[in-house]
Amino acid sequence: GYATSVAQLATGASLRFAAPAIALGAVLLALPARRFTVVATTLLAASTLFGIWYILAIFWNDGGTHVAIPVAVLAVAFAVAARLARVGWPNALAFAMAVVAATHLAARHPLDYYADALRVGGVAPGVFAWIDRAKPRAIGGLGLRLGVVTVLSPATRTLDLVDVAPCAQAARDGVLLVAVAQSDRSNASNAQRLRIARSCGHLVYADAIGVVTAPNGLP
Repeated sequence: GYATSVAQLATGASLRFAAPAIALGAVLLALPARRFTVVATTLLAASTLFGIWYILAIFWNDGGTHVAIPVAVLAVAFAVAARLARVGWPNALAFAMAVVAATHLAARHPLDYYADALRVGGVAPGVFAWIDRAKPRAIGGLGLRLGVVTVLSPATRTLDLVDVAPCAQAARDGVLLVAVAQSDRSNASNAQRLRIARSCGHLVYADAIGVVTAPNGLP
């Protein structure tokens, strides 16, 4: 997961890889924290509020995020009601309603959101619109958010390509090579990535910050 040219630990982009260590740390700290409940509760509340603010700030350009605040208030209300009534079904009902609402909101305008959120140097990516139209069978990504592909084209098989010989890997695995510029890379690094992609084979799609090629030798 770290075998790329992006300083993922420095940017915090891949702290999810540390999830097992974080969970283990929470388990180890749980027992001593019980002796200092006021301090532990204060730290928990502060970190929770900071996390909420941080996530909302990132996704605020997505209109669906605005609904998260009232939904969170309703979730607390359901939890309190369930606790007072000593029944569990309100929590299950609230969770089911939240899943349905989130699915509906997330599926409304995904292309608009991705075009806005994944700009590089003020330029909106067009490759996601191409993926939405073309629904390719299989793609390998260089700097590509594969989760975006899953939303736009669920049937497309996806894999991450490494920066070393990505063209050969794409040809070997039988996938189109999709390279995109990233905002946390230098202009020179992004330009080099796109040049490599363009020279890989037959050019399928290209814009200022994205290139799709069919590698030479692709079955």
